[in-house]
Amino acid sequence: MVFGDFDTGVENRVDEHGCSLADLFAALEPESGWKNHGKFVSSAVKLVKRLLREDTINKQEAQALRSGAARSNVGKKTPGNGNGNGNDNGNGNGR
Repeated sequence: MVFGDFDTGVENRVDEHGCSLADLFAALEPESGWKNHGKFVSSAVKLVKRLLREDTINKQEAQALRSGAARSNVGKKTPGNGNGNGNDNGNGNGR
């Protein structure tokens, strides 16, 4: 799993409902993009808790995803794009 510019090292895989981890994280993004980095991290952490509770990920993967979300550039304003998403489309991308 890659969040913006940060590779978490967690393999993108499909959950029990047929959704990939990348799809689940991408679905968190508001239509207007992330207002700021904190909003992205907060939303990502909530999803990580759910995935851990559902045994979709283990504790080590949960920590890597939380850390990766916090260390990523998603939601941060970057020179050149002006949209605050931290990358071309603002989504967490699969690996």
